[in-house]
Amino acid sequence: MINKTNIRQCWYLKLLAVLCLSVFWTVGLNRNHVLAQSNIVPDDTLGEERSRVVPFNGNIDTIQGGAVRGSNLFHSFREFNIGADKGAYFFSPNAEIQNMLARVTGRNPSEILGVLGTRVFDGNAISTSNANLFLINPNGIVFGENASLDVGGSFVATTADGIGFGEQGVFNAINPQVPQILSVNPSAFLFNQIAAQPIVNKSRVANSINTSITDGLRVPDDKSLILLGGDISLDGGLLNAVGGKIEIGGLAASGVVNLNVDGNNLDVTFPDNVEYSDILLQNQAFINTSGSGGGEIQIQGNNVTLKDNSNISSFTNDGRDGKEINIKATRLDILGTSNIQTGAISTGNSGNISIKTRNLNILNGGQISASSFNQGAGGNIEIDADTVEIIGVSTNGTSPSGIGSETVGVNSSSNAGNVTLNTRILNIRDGGILSTQTINQGKGGDLILTARESLNINGFAPSNRPGSQFFISALSTSAGGLGKAGNLKISNTGTIKIENGGQISASSFNQGAGGNIEINADTVEIIGVSTNGILRSGIGNETSGVNYSANAGNITLDTRILNIRDGGILSTQTINQGKGGDLILTARESLNISGFAPTDSQFFFSGLFTSAGGLGKAGNLKIVDTGTIKIENGGRISASTFAQGNGGNIEIDADTVEIIGVSNNGIVSSGIRNETLGVNSSANAGNLTLNTRILNIRDGGAISTQTFNQGKSGDLTLTAKESLNISGFALSNLPDNQFFFSDLNTSARGLGEAGNLKIVDTGIIKIENGGQISASTFAQGNGGNIEIDADTVEIIGVSCYAAKPNK
Repeated sequence: MINKTNIRQCWYLKLLAVLCLSVFWTVGLNRNHVLAQSNIVPDDTLGEERSRVVPFNGNIDTIQGGAVRGSNLFHSFREFNIGADKGAYFFSPNAEIQNMLARVTGRNPSEILGVLGTRVFDGNAISTSNANLFLINPNGIVFGENASLDVGGSFVATTADGIGFGEQGVFNAINPQVPQILSVNPSAFLFNQIAAQPIVNKSRVANSINTSITDGLRVPDDKSLILLGGDISLDGGLLNAVGGKIEIGGLAASGVVNLNVDGNNLDVTFPDNVEYSDILLQNQAFINTSGSGGGEIQIQGNNVTLKDNSNISSFTNDGRDGKEINIKATRLDILGTSNIQTGAISTGNSGNISIKTRNLNILNGGQISASSFNQGAGGNIEIDADTVEIIGVSTNGTSPSGIGSETVGVNSSSNAGNVTLNTRILNIRDGGILSTQTINQGKGGDLILTARESLNINGFAPSNRPGSQFFISALSTSAGGLGKAGNLKISNTGTIKIENGGQISASSFNQGAGGNIEINADTVEIIGVSTNGILRSGIGNETSGVNYSANAGNITLDTRILNIRDGGILSTQTINQGKGGDLILTARESLNISGFAPTDSQFFFSGLFTSAGGLGKAGNLKIVDTGTIKIENGGRISASTFAQGNGGNIEIDADTVEIIGVSNNGIVSSGIRNETLGVNSSANAGNLTLNTRILNIRDGGAISTQTFNQGKSGDLTLTAKESLNISGFALSNLPDNQFFFSDLNTSARGLGEAGNLKIVDTGIIKIENGGQISASTFAQGNGGNIEIDADTVEIIGVSCYAAKPNK
């Protein structure tokens, strides 16, 4: 028979064998160091079943006893603190215990500066415990820099008043009672204080096997880690649950947070219509569930702030699909290169990101991203917020603030995820970006946006990134590989304002086709160029790369009012072998194009453009169901070719069209034109068709098709059901041209033929003060024919300079 002394000696030996590696090596114990003492003091609320603290070897406290109720083990303490380089282990009497619950009934917060762990000790052997551990202290909980977990199950730290067990009762730390039944799984956290106390995590302890990796507070793979306050602060602290689940949040008022326990899978549900507490991640704090199947992360708070390069991350690194990052907050700030990210680095698909908040602010290089680096698809990003601000770049100029999805890896065919943003106001400025991109064989994600009141895109920022001169404030989808760029859709939006070099684009820079842009907004304004005179404000699709055959996407814009001025641009372009995208516009009330922007080397003229700069054909330009079109001060509508690709057609259907004057510097006339340029090119210009009720061309404005090369100029076909009025001229500052005459014309200025000019189903035509209708040749190409069918034609007088009669 073994006496009690021998049992106690055996127990110590078994404990030593099990705990030496897990504690001494984990905490890096220096035996010559003066150790801070733990302060673990049981209370008397459990009566004969009170908790017992049994010291071991001076550095470890084992916690035994407690009240067993079914598969639950309850402990109760007046004080619960673990000193630096110390360990405290909760022992369960058998492996059937699923939940260990420790409450603190005193008035002081708990400081965990060492190791907090669990084990099974059945009186004969010590083994790993798979039980979940709950630490409850309504006064607050602090995890120090060297705090760590050595548990086999999930872990919960909470400053709730108590934990409910369905209809069986509550394990309460404020009004402690001896637990009676409480044999079912915990079901809720009860907050009865006006303001629950905080939880602070500073833990950056190293991994016990690879000390170059910092784990902080880590639970076993596929398990859950929950911090439930009061305010939650990760001050440089780390939370790790590889492939598992991390949930943090809290209440700032009375309420109940529901809990579902399924083995080691814990899940909390926060109540609606209650005030939440604040959550802060700073000084490179890190929340991580990356690993096999990339785990789930849920955060719920009032003001949620990430700053100082802090990170929330879930990557899947094998064939299992990643899980979601879900954040609900009143305000979410992502600052200073901090990041919320999911990713796929193997064959499993990346998890999604879901954010619901009143105010989302991404500043100084902060980012939200979902990426694929291999065969697994990228995750979707869904954001629902009242206001969103994406502003600036990192202080070192290498990283823009932004939201985006991407696929990378040359040999990968994975698709990028979609980005969906629903907001009232979206501001993107000073280099911020909202984007999707593919640089492999897979398709880029779609970008889907609603900004019910306004979308503002403004400015740029200098870049210190190699190969990049600027970070442009932008909404963009792009293809940099074989895959097609995603589509960009803006719907149910109030005012869109793009200025100071801001851009909306869906482009291809390789063999993948560009995406389509579809915009539905009440008012659209495209204004000016960047302050450095290099970047145009605009909406555009383009394909680039001389040896590529990718097609540009189309642009479809439906608005009430469209204003383009001071160098702004709406365009599609191809400068490779692929076809340029079509531009299809409806401005139900008015389209206004005005002005230009001078730069050091050129002029940026405001306008609508489709163009071909390579072998590919330019896209067509179509304006339909439009009220008034007003083009003045050098503004343009143009479909042109500058190389071998044919120019696109222009089709306009509007109630009233006014083309007025020339640019303020006297360099270019306001107008609508199709043209081919390039001496050695044989490309043809597209046709120009205009259907309107009233057309006024005055003070040097023009509508024309022309060829400067070997190709044919396009035909010009016009209907002005009520009247066509052509009047006046403007002085020119060009060296070889004295005047800009108001005119309709087709012309040949190279080897190619001029197009024909046809006016049909027209009411009154009135030409005066030097106005002109012509089909001319100024080189070897033949001139075109003129055909006019009108009710009345009036040709009156000469210009006031008597330079030319009307003809």
